[in-house]
Amino acid sequence: SRVDHGAWRSVVDVIDARSLQHADRVALSDGSVVVTYARLRERTRDLAGRLRARGLGRGDVVAVVLDRGPAFIELALAVWRVGAAYLPLAPAHPVDWRQEVVRRAGAVLVVGLSETHAVPGVPFLDLGSNAGSVAPEAEDAVLAPEDLAYIICTSGSTGEPKLVMTEHRGVSNLMHAQRDFLGALGPDTRVLQFFHPSFDASLFDILMALPNGGRLETIDASLISGEPLAQVLVGRSITHAVLPATVLRTLQPGRFPDLQVLMSTGDVCLPETARQWGAHHRFVNGYGPTEVTVASTLQTVGAVDGERVPIGGPLSNYHVVILDEHLRPVPDGTPGELCIGGEGVGRGYLGRPTLTAERFIPDPFSAKPGGRLYRSGDVGRWLSDGTLEFLGRRDDQVKIRGARIELGQVEAALAALPEVRDAVALKDGTGERLLGYVMPDAGAVLSGEAVRAELRRRLPGYLVPDVIVVVDAWPLNTNGKVDRARLPRPQRTERTGYQPPESPGEEALAGIAAALLGMERVGRHDNLFELGGHSLFATQLVARVRRMLGAQLELSAVLQSPTVAQLAARLGEGQG
Repeated sequence: SRVDHGAWRSVVDVIDARSLQHADRVALSDGSVVVTYARLRERTRDLAGRLRARGLGRGDVVAVVLDRGPAFIELALAVWRVGAAYLPLAPAHPVDWRQEVVRRAGAVLVVGLSETHAVPGVPFLDLGSNAGSVAPEAEDAVLAPEDLAYIICTSGSTGEPKLVMTEHRGVSNLMHAQRDFLGALGPDTRVLQFFHPSFDASLFDILMALPNGGRLETIDASLISGEPLAQVLVGRSITHAVLPATVLRTLQPGRFPDLQVLMSTGDVCLPETARQWGAHHRFVNGYGPTEVTVASTLQTVGAVDGERVPIGGPLSNYHVVILDEHLRPVPDGTPGELCIGGEGVGRGYLGRPTLTAERFIPDPFSAKPGGRLYRSGDVGRWLSDGTLEFLGRRDDQVKIRGARIELGQVEAALAALPEVRDAVALKDGTGERLLGYVMPDAGAVLSGEAVRAELRRRLPGYLVPDVIVVVDAWPLNTNGKVDRARLPRPQRTERTGYQPPESPGEEALAGIAAALLGMERVGRHDNLFELGGHSLFATQLVARVRRMLGAQLELSAVLQSPTVAQLAARLGEGQG
């Protein structure tokens, strides 16, 4: 998908040209305060002067501790004007974690709105204070494609954050690729700035608006889902928005007359979501790891026939190959690892040369000497129509009670049930239980037991969550994704209508079962599996009954008769 965009220009140069062309038009708005293009240019140049006065220059890294809003966008452009790169962090990040990331990134300056954002030993610039010293006006740094643009912190499987380095080459290409795919983007474009700056997707929003003379509408964290977000989309006449699929499912399609283009990214998009929104707007599904500059494939979605929504084809100056474990291309239709090459491939992981060499490999599919291919760790396949299908992470499997389970498969099955709006599946902290969470359709009333019973009719038993919790809304993180750590964990408490054991045998069995389940008590008619029991629990129960009671209880009896009363009766029969 090679496209010649002419002589290379940085995003800063393109936005400057728009500032001169559309000086009086609004560039930024937070719903109350507006910033014109002329004022944007003036403010970013002033900020660049403050940065130069602190000694900042080409190749330096500036840690930016700001939330969504015009202040971040202005500062990011100012950082680029002096030739430096920004490292976006959130004020809500834990202090110790933030300080460690700043030091690992080698940031020479931290910028924020409060002294609480400062890092000991690193100079701090308080944006809320008086301007202070400003360096004499100087020409902006002449950016080159290989200059570092920003560093994004992503989570690593080892718990150690990865610092992904992205160059201006990729940023500029993304700007052009958006135009190639979306078509006309101009002064009448109003783009929602949804994503928090600490996520690279925030750049996608910025590039749709400012280099094209459009208007960027920023919001704060109180407006990122549900009715508050709906009011923003309508009240500010948003024409282009990129939203996680999870957030889309908190909105009602058909309410947004100004919305022209709606893009889903960040989470797997369900076919029903694409169908509902595609009936009203140009609906685009996207894919792209942080390591390849935000987005690498896009697809305008119409009717979806299969179980998954395609992620489309490569953007301009990207290419995607599907490789096996030996890095050989696989036939169309065969699953393999999604590997991405082209202008958007980043520099690698700061301070992690081994990991960089592992994931960023020489690209034999590139016509450009020295090109590198990013191994995403995601699984996908080419479809017969030439589009790509995302199948999940290679590591999006959990092993519960010996069975390998694709969480995405469980979530899709839950979401397909009547009156279920959205679903999440995860493994609990013990690693022994599969948990399901469902959000009902508006006005629907669901019970976890009823949902579980229906799912048992559709899936093999090992794929059915041990417990299903009904939630009114998802807890979301700063980027609008489901914060799984904040989902309510079901308690292993006894069922209502508790009936105590009635015989010494029942009392002994109930005591053993309660100890294994971590409960205070177990009723004689409580289903042990509905209380959190599983096949390993059944084996442990049999062994403990043999050891403590000297009685022989068959494993099949536990599986077939999983209540204290029934098991006590089985024991009585065996001894009679």
